Amino acid sequence: MNLKEKIFEKIKDGKFLSTFCNQCKKHIWPPSNNCKECFGITELKDVDNKGILLEISYSHIVDQKGYFGIGDFSGLRIIGKMDSNIEIGEPISISKVRANKDNKIIVEFDKLY
Repeated sequence: MNLKEKIFEKIKDGKFLSTFCNQCKKHIWPPSNNCKECFGITELKDVDNKGILLEISYSHIVDQKGYFGIGDFSGLRIIGKMDSNIEIGEPISISKVRANKDNKIIVEFDKLY
């Protein structure tokens, strides 16, 4: 099973994985068998579901209307759907992760209280 298949298998269980370099101590995205910086071998690792909201935007696209944000999760920046009540700099969590019919990863954020 390749990296993509392993990641999508875990998404079915509601878990978000990325490749991680143990030498650099960084998540690597998009997934790769080797680190982009030191070329060391990577491993799959759970992404910490607690992060900080960095940016907010609103989508007017039909079937995708709503708020989206960019969150920083242990150095990995992820785009996710969110409610309008979250402000930049506030702590967030990954509340839901799934794959759509086109095999695109859909992530949702919630505010941490």
